[in-house]
Amino acid sequence: MDTFEIFRSKDEGRAWDKMLICFRDYNFQQKYSFGEYEKSKGQEIFRAVLFKGGQSVVMGQGILRRPFPYFSLLTIRRGPVYQATDSEKANLNNLRTFLRLMISYFRARNKLLYINCLFPNERSVTCEIAIREAGFTKPLLERSPHLTTVVTIEKDILKNSKLFHSKWRNQLRRAESLRPVFTWGNSEDLLNTYVKVHNSMCKLKSMQNYSISREELFSLREMLSDNIHFLIGKHDDQAVCGCLVITLGEKAFYYYAAANSIGRKYYFSNAMIWKLIEKLNEIGISELDMSGIDPIANWGGYNFKKGVGGKLIAYQGEWEYVSSWLLKLILNLYQLQKTKNLYN
Repeated sequence: MDTFEIFRSKDEGRAWDKMLICFRDYNFQQKYSFGEYEKSKGQEIFRAVLFKGGQSVVMGQGILRRPFPYFSLLTIRRGPVYQATDSEKANLNNLRTFLRLMISYFRARNKLLYINCLFPNERSVTCEIAIREAGFTKPLLERSPHLTTVVTIEKDILKNSKLFHSKWRNQLRRAESLRPVFTWGNSEDLLNTYVKVHNSMCKLKSMQNYSISREELFSLREMLSDNIHFLIGKHDDQAVCGCLVITLGEKAFYYYAAANSIGRKYYFSNAMIWKLIEKLNEIGISELDMSGIDPIANWGGYNFKKGVGGKLIAYQGEWEYVSSWLLKLILNLYQLQKTKNLYN
């Protein structure tokens, strides 16, 4: 028997994460404490699970907004997760059921409804059919290509170095010849240093909309605790590059990365990735998701991440359920304007 349950209690956080880690498509944005991080910024968090015979088979956590009475907007990033069994047919049947029950739950309480899901699984026709059968459609306008590259962290990391593209490897050698020093951890000093490097890069590239605050990262670190890691690279005792990585289970996610003018000039980011692979290997991580590539809007970032030698993946991507076509048009135009403002 299928049971659709809403999670409400803070005390259920440990139970939520214990279930989450059993899914093959688990990720940090579905972790309970990441939802609590969003809640600390004033967001309302929605969590639901589909149980079949007492076993969790689909889970979804997202941000719920209520602009006015009887109108709900739900955004689920990297979810719902549904790969609970070895049978893709059973998994997709469960996903379809979850999506339909979630729609029914909100339709019973709202006159207007918008649900936006960014599915984390690799793109497939059978999954698209299941999503469409549940009542979801693609957005009118694409806001992201939903592409990434995933690096398998080998137990013998020298195997990873052999996968580096030749130009990328040459840049790494040049960086290593200058003997950069790297520090790994999640201390407040590393957090403060990363913010400075990140915002320096944003200023250098005229990307002030992507600047971050110390308070934002401090809150993220407070919520995710030991799942947050900083790697800072220095040359001549000056911070030149850094990254923030989130780990969960055997997976790592390249959440933020930055390099200042010196870091970019001497390819210290290449040395940072090589050191990151080493550190992730030491703590038992087997997979590094480079967290998005866009060969058109950000060719440099795409080329850099591709050079690491990971597997190029197309996500199932963004889908939405909307209670009316007029609402769909209005919200899509609004989202398009927000995206343009972010890049301007």
